[in-house]
Amino acid sequence: MEKKIVDISIELADFLSSKKAEDITVLEMSKTTIADIFILVTSNSFVHSKILEDYTQEFLETRGYRRLNRPNMFPENPWILVDFGEIVINIFVKEAREYYNIEKLWYDAKKVYEIKESKVDTKE
Repeated sequence: MEKKIVDISIELADFLSSKKAEDITVLEMSKTTIADIFILVTSNSFVHSKILEDYTQEFLETRGYRRLNRPNMFPENPWILVDFGEIVINIFVKEAREYYNIEKLWYDAKKVYEIKESKVDTKE
């Protein structure tokens, strides 16, 4: 796996954290055929999930990546998957993150980066 993909994934994790995303985990998935990187993100609400999806798409498209799946069309979707091929972002509301427990499913994936609380800029 290219270092560039890991670096962009970490940048995206930090960016989403600045947008109040929480409990962000970046997993190396290169042993699978699914993706090279999974990013798991927790949002505060359905609306917040949609906003994080939009931020994610804009962030990666400005870096030359192309989204492979359609944007979320359901206003109360507890899990939004954003597929950019090598990088797949999973945005959950808190209850869905706990219910699906993706980290347990991919227990043998290498944890590349983790942010437990958001890194919101509080400067006024």
